[in-house]
Amino acid sequence: MSKSREYAAAFALVAFFVAAAVSSAVRQSATVDEFAHLPAALYALKTGDFSLYNKTPPLGRALVSLPALAASPRVKDNLQGYNPGSWRPWRYGHDFLMTNRDGYGSILFAGRMGAIMAGVLVCLLTWLASRRLFGQGGGLVSLAACAMSPTLIAHSSLVTADAPAALFSLLFIMALAHYLSRPGLARAALVGIALSAAILSKFTCLFWVPFAAAAPIVAFFRSADTEEFAKRRPAILAQVPVICLVPWLAAWIVYSAEGHVEAWKGPVGSTLLKPAESALNLGLLPREFVSGLDAQLYDAQTGEWREGNYLLGRWYSGHKWYYFPLAVLVKEPVPILLVFASALWFLSWGGGGLETMLYPAAAVCWFVFACFFGGLQIGIRYILPVYPLAFVAMGIVGKAAFEVGARQKKSFPLAWKKGALLALGLWLLAGDALVWPNYLSYFNIFSGGSGRGYKILLDSNYDWGQGLPALKGWMEKEKIESIELAYFGHDDPARFKINYSLPGESGGDYVAISANLLMGQKYPMTFAPERVGKDDPVWKVIEDYRDQEPVKTLGGILVFKKAS
Repeated sequence: MSKSREYAAAFALVAFFVAAAVSSAVRQSATVDEFAHLPAALYALKTGDFSLYNKTPPLGRALVSLPALAASPRVKDNLQGYNPGSWRPWRYGHDFLMTNRDGYGSILFAGRMGAIMAGVLVCLLTWLASRRLFGQGGGLVSLAACAMSPTLIAHSSLVTADAPAALFSLLFIMALAHYLSRPGLARAALVGIALSAAILSKFTCLFWVPFAAAAPIVAFFRSADTEEFAKRRPAILAQVPVICLVPWLAAWIVYSAEGHVEAWKGPVGSTLLKPAESALNLGLLPREFVSGLDAQLYDAQTGEWREGNYLLGRWYSGHKWYYFPLAVLVKEPVPILLVFASALWFLSWGGGGLETMLYPAAAVCWFVFACFFGGLQIGIRYILPVYPLAFVAMGIVGKAAFEVGARQKKSFPLAWKKGALLALGLWLLAGDALVWPNYLSYFNIFSGGSGRGYKILLDSNYDWGQGLPALKGWMEKEKIESIELAYFGHDDPARFKINYSLPGESGGDYVAISANLLMGQKYPMTFAPERVGKDDPVWKVIEDYRDQEPVKTLGGILVFKKAS
């Protein structure tokens, strides 16, 4: 394949990703987390104070929110009147919406463009990493899987920390592979910088710390294989503190943005941090970093909403080891699952050296850890950092299809392999086209499709408050002037000129219910003019629709015809 054709194909795939992500971003209301993440990021950028929302580190959220500054948002620069607690970011977010009501949509879209930029970088780096390992064919297969992944498109269209965490996790593994190929002080520092960016984007990226710490040790023992590397052995172990100190220094630098920063001292609430409480009280880490980590671990330990996890029609607390395996099997397109399974098969037969195996090994380790220790089972996005690593590993399938190997004569003809990949690519493209622009609620054909996904998974897998524009579009198309609405989210339906009342309060023909509420989660209806308590009669009205078939599914919102 000529370079010009390769680059043209790569450009087309990235252009598809951008078009899909942008067109999706402009057609969604603010999701539950965006409603708090974006204002909290803008507040932190203005004041340097990270206390408003410290359950997620500030770096990734701040980076994707930077374009929103171009929309000139009005940001309140103090937290007076906002009592500390888990709801404080959402109360601040509500006031931010009211203050910027006329321009809120533009501010939100600008922030989403920052997330899309992070997604584009994930696509490009996935292509480059796979191309380096598996050649032109491998690079294009990895890029196609990445650019057409509904999960990556969905979460790269939202102002959250998920896309930055995936980006910096990929950068970390790339830096780690670069270091292991030829250990050196500068490469060790790059590993530390990439690790810092990942950790300061999302606390779950602390999972990469053992990988970073083990890298010099692995390099030390590998260095005995060659005389050139053997000469470097004494210096290699000295690189351990370099890799570990860089993230520590980065944490202090980032959290001292306002000019001063306090060290952590005090008790911790999470079981996992209890054994380290004495060490933490030495003041070695910033207060907001430890406070946020402790709060996040406590949520993972107890469940964010106690019985807020959902699987196969049931709510539960704690974790089920099969949650993420099942989520992947129903949420990911069948072509991607088939190519990844083929990649594992090729790799198991000696597909490459340490650098090649690092990507799938890191992905599998994170995935297994999430299965057995992930208490927050509220979205496949919690394993999003492994996606680019899996896409890179898929490149070996492209290598097998596009390059003639030593065993080619005993294998299928290249034309058959290319034809199979092309067919899978078209299948993947068709799936994306059918679900557009509702990538967040995508479920594959063998799970029953997106229309029935809410019976399997919920929250950010399906219904995250994104469906108000779709509902308004359907009402206009069907010439429906008003509707009964129970909405899971914090955005304001009136912002989209939706004329609504709560279920049971009017005599309209249709009722629209968010899937989370339909299936039994009594999430606060903050959009309602009056407070809706957990014993409000509206919940019984909603429950009566649970076993009925909706007449329309609109980005997590289900529309039912009322009984005459």
